[in-house]
Formats: sequence, structure tokens, C-alpha cells
Amino acid sequence: MLVIEGFYGRQIFIPEDRFYYPRKGLWLRPDEEGVLVIGVSQSTVVLVSGFTYLEYVVEEGQELETDDHVAFAETYKAMQNIETPLPGTVLRLNRAVEGENAFLMDEHYYEEGWLFALRPREELKLEEIFSDAKACQESLLRYEFCGKAPPK
Repeated sequence: MLVIEGFYGRQIFIPEDRFYYPRKGLWLRPDEEGVLVIGVSQSTVVLVSGFTYLEYVVEEGQELETDDHVAFAETYKAMQNIETPLPGTVLRLNRAVEGENAFLMDEHYYEEGWLFALRPREELKLEEIFSDAKACQESLLRYEFCGKAPPK
């Protein structure tokens, strides 16, 4: 587990068993069957000051293209759409974080707070597309995410 101290006043954890998409604030964890479990990273939770509401705009079994909207989220700072980083089929939606239970993503971002599971349309080399934990850590330390400027 990698750690960043003092990220907007918080300690950020970056598990090394998954891939990251810092620009969209997502993590991806492949399972043994090639299904990707996708969630919001802790750094994203910190940047938006937490989630207050989540509504899925897709259904299980639905085919998605890259950047299709999966969910609509309200945070303490803004409203945002959560998009899929890859084309594929939605296998599962985490209904436990739906509606006003979105706060569970704030507390359990890397486990129970996952968002959806996707079967990619094609076999991929994730390490060629997404960041590993170390690259994610370096990106966050350089404040290269969501167009945010470094804190003063």
C-alpha cells in the first residue's frame, strides 16, 4: 500500500493491487475471470469533499462505449457524471452505494464502496492503458488530476 501524506490535509492510501485512471478519479481491479471492478479513488473523495447522492443511469447487462455515463453523483462541491473508462458490458451495479447511501464511497472507497463491474469488450493489457499505484502516486504528487492546481 502506497501512502501520500498531506494531500489537501489528508493521508491518502493507494492499494497496489489495482490500476488507476487519475484523470477520471477511478480505480480498476481485475478479478480472476477478467471482469473489472471499478470505483472512485480516495483522492477523488477528498477532492470533492465526499459524496451525498448517487444514481445509476445504466442497467446490468447494458453495453457501454468508452466515456458513456454510468452514474450521476452529487458531491459536497459539485454534481458530476461518472463515466466508464472502457467499452464493455455492465455485469453488476453496487446498489449498496445508491441514493443517499453514496456516503459509503467516502468511507470504503477501495472495498464496499465500489461502483460497478464491467466485462471489457476485448482482452486488454491494463498496464498499457492505466497507471499502476506508483504512477498514480507520482501523478497525484504532481497535482496532475482533473485540472486542479496545487494547494497553496
